[in-house]
Amino acid sequence: MQDIWPKYKERNMIPYPEIGFRAVGNWMRYLVITSQIVSQLSLAIGYLVNIARHIEYSSAGKLKFCDMMILSTFFMIPFTWFRSPKNFWFLAVIDVVCNLLYMVLVLFGIFVDKQTVGPVKYPQSSFSTFALSFGSLMFAYSGGGVYPTIQNDMKDSKLFLQSLFTGFLVIYSIYVPLAILGYAAYGELTKQDITINLLQNSNLRGTARFLQFLSLTQLATTTVIYLNPTFQILEYYLYFPKRFGYQRCLLRSGVLLAVFFIAFATPLVIELSQVLAIIFVGLLTCVYPAVFYACLVRKRTTLSGIRKINLKSYAFLSGMILLGLLGSISAFYTSGYSISQKKNLFSMNCFSTSNVNMSYLD
Repeated sequence: MQDIWPKYKERNMIPYPEIGFRAVGNWMRYLVITSQIVSQLSLAIGYLVNIARHIEYSSAGKLKFCDMMILSTFFMIPFTWFRSPKNFWFLAVIDVVCNLLYMVLVLFGIFVDKQTVGPVKYPQSSFSTFALSFGSLMFAYSGGGVYPTIQNDMKDSKLFLQSLFTGFLVIYSIYVPLAILGYAAYGELTKQDITINLLQNSNLRGTARFLQFLSLTQLATTTVIYLNPTFQILEYYLYFPKRFGYQRCLLRSGVLLAVFFIAFATPLVIELSQVLAIIFVGLLTCVYPAVFYACLVRKRTTLSGIRKINLKSYAFLSGMILLGLLGSISAFYTSGYSISQKKNLFSMNCFSTSNVNMSYLD
């Protein structure tokens, strides 16, 4: 896109919507904006609920879920005031370090704990479990909507592909063994949070507590990072000054407080926020990039007269689109089914009681 329109070599506050606009048209710009805002706010709701939930679990119920949601929100608010990823790069470093350390320690804990767990049973595979796994996989790669903003902030944006490939290679090389070994060790006894499995071993409780701290730190930093494109979109259309000021503080604090009030009022519908997030994550991560790339290459081909995309590339792009659609459909199916099996999801909220039972979601 920068080759066709050199003005985009300068920093842009809404890079992803602009890509959609140049590739497809003005209506796509607003569709991308809607997708980003809905997915990122939905993810933030889920992360905030999980942060408070982790704190309650790690304190054995001494620290109440609703109180911790309030505390977590006000703790994160000042970190949202940084303008863009280049201004809070240290949060990304903390996030990666916590992630890597978490994976290594979990693998260590699984090896130690397996000796005491003994033989386990494994659940029968079904379409529902496959769809759930596939939807969870898509959720794990939910950062696609943030990548254009990060790349746009880099001093040398050409290095983005190299840094992205290296990061995914390192993370993937740890995620795969963790998923395989965790399932092999615990089978159908595997909890949603594997640290709960480790807490049952008295020799690993210290390690499990530290793992919960790492998880909390990562969730908090990820929430701030994921919300930044939404902040910049809103500031762009409200014509807020780029320099630090009270407008930025009020807007960003207000957005996070809105996320907080939704989570505070309906903490047990986290699955609903996740299904909204994953549906749009599939579009932002797989469908939109493939469509936009094909359209932009076609426009460049029209201008230069040289064809730059071949049949293999079209096949690859078609596979990306199919993957994104399958992930969104899988997430919709599994989350919809899970919600339908639970009653009175709206019956408990933090406004009516401070003792919300989050084990309801286990």
